[in-house]
Amino acid sequence: MSRLLLLALLAAPEGGRIWSDAHGVGVTLPRTWTVKARDREGTIVEADGPPLGRAIPHLVLRDAGAANGETVMALAKRLADGLAQRPGWRITAMPRTRIGAFPAVRVGISMAVDGTRARARFTVALLGGRYVTLELSAAASHFPGATFDAVEQSLEVKWEERKLPGGVLLHLPPGWMGEGSGEGVRVHAPRIGDAPSLLFLAPDGGKEALPPEGAQPGPKVSMFGKRHPGFVGSREEEGRVLRLCWVHAEGWTGVFIGPESAWEDLFPTAEAILDRLRAAPSGT
Repeated sequence: MSRLLLLALLAAPEGGRIWSDAHGVGVTLPRTWTVKARDREGTIVEADGPPLGRAIPHLVLRDAGAANGETVMALAKRLADGLAQRPGWRITAMPRTRIGAFPAVRVGISMAVDGTRARARFTVALLGGRYVTLELSAAASHFPGATFDAVEQSLEVKWEERKLPGGVLLHLPPGWMGEGSGEGVRVHAPRIGDAPSLLFLAPDGGKEALPPEGAQPGPKVSMFGKRHPGFVGSREEEGRVLRLCWVHAEGWTGVFIGPESAWEDLFPTAEAILDRLRAAPSGT
């Protein structure tokens, strides 16, 4: 093997699990994919797949910035509108999806590149307190949709563990900030939508836990790893509609309050926080 070929191979590592300390995001790529760049000017990772049809699939995962009030759908539409201005580019779909506990919007694109019909997908996700975009383009005739799905669902961030009174463990994703202890813990969500959002956790102190006045029975909510009866309500403040969800389990009450305009972006993560509540192992 020549020295130049050896250097080329060393400079083109295979895929696999990749973690970025700079951005606090992990992703898993197929082993057959070649990483081209990492942690460079907002790009978390850039990679090429093996040739498929008349094109080489190309993937880019980017850090799209800290939560700034914009909903995931609004950001996806803004980015899609910019791409739709390119000649021959057409937006074909824009469904909501989820990556574990986190909201996401997947955008489908069709276009022509150098006479070849091509397809692209990009996903906008709010992973805790930061947006990321995942982009994949390939020949339309050989688009690796299953690979895109798997890479998208592999996106991850590290959750922080915190011990609450009574030996209960609380896990929070980046961007969700907890404060207080004892009589109540307030978890501030990233600012999304037209009002702040808050998850409040409190022990019942041996008293009967009752939902807020005016709240109505709603869908069951996950808490301490099981589904429990939930109660829902809403109110209007300064022209903004706020929604709430109440749930009680294992001697703890959880209440999430947030703007209706961003409920789909924030409540799934709030419920995942409630679901991950656990009793600390004995001796810890």
